[in-house]
Amino acid sequence: MMDKLLLLRVLFAFVVGLQIRETAAQRSRVCFAQSSDYSTNTALGFCSHGIYMALQPTSRALLGLINPANDADDLLGGIKKFTSRKTTYPYVEMYLGLVGSITAGNIVWLNTAASRNSFIPLVIQKLQTYPEISGVYVDFEGLTTTFTNAYTTFIASLKTALDAANLKLVTALPYDALASADIYYNPTLPTLPFNVLKSYEDMYATSTTLTHPLSPLFPLAAPFNADSKTISNNVFRWVIKGLATSNIILGLPMYSLKFTTSGATAFGGAATAVVKDTYCNALIFGSTNTAGTAQAGEGFSYSATSFYTYNTFTSL
Repeated sequence: MMDKLLLLRVLFAFVVGLQIRETAAQRSRVCFAQSSDYSTNTALGFCSHGIYMALQPTSRALLGLINPANDADDLLGGIKKFTSRKTTYPYVEMYLGLVGSITAGNIVWLNTAASRNSFIPLVIQKLQTYPEISGVYVDFEGLTTTFTNAYTTFIASLKTALDAANLKLVTALPYDALASADIYYNPTLPTLPFNVLKSYEDMYATSTTLTHPLSPLFPLAAPFNADSKTISNNVFRWVIKGLATSNIILGLPMYSLKFTTSGATAFGGAATAVVKDTYCNALIFGSTNTAGTAQAGEGFSYSATSFYTYNTFTSL
């Protein structure tokens, strides 16, 4: 999870604009980062909201840091560096990101009421350390039906406590709504300022030996024809579950995938390796090599030995 976050660089997420009448939420531009993802030259002013991914629970329901060497309260880098940008960009709402994972074993305590109740004050105490921070972004991965009721209770209790402290709560929505919507959806989510649909993730990440799309708008030809791995289907499923479009921030992958190939010229070509790369590098590569015809919003370009996948400008 941490490697993935670090490789994403600065990730921009835009609200889904499906309603004719534009709302304030539909003009939102939510940016994610860790300390290595930005500098004083980064155009943070482009963002309406900035989320610094810094916090993680421990297996004992204590509050830890993703990068203690950089994000401790007494260090000038990390969180302090991020919040100091509020002086330059006072209109940017700043949040701290809280990342937990069932697989990592650091949120299995959710099913224990005492642990939930003791953890929430720790979150609020951390947020109040930084007056520039508006609230917390909760991204708990890998929840199963075993945790549905506990997660519902935790989110409701956390919002109540944050409201009392004049702080805000926003959450992450897994992109695979077909499998996850029934687990994650709860009555608190529609009352939040926004929820981020993680459609910026590589939806075909398991296809490591094939050149593949990142997050297509709609299905492509087989083997990339799964409805559940498209932006359109995931937005649809979260909306029919109960979220308004004005309450969903649509995650867009502002990075690219670089495949090592031997002559691949289309999706589905054989690949021996794949790594994440920057969006800019993909565009530069495409300007000096062969650009393919975009499919479902997914652009690609290739040479004799490399193949890049990225979201097109039209898709974005």
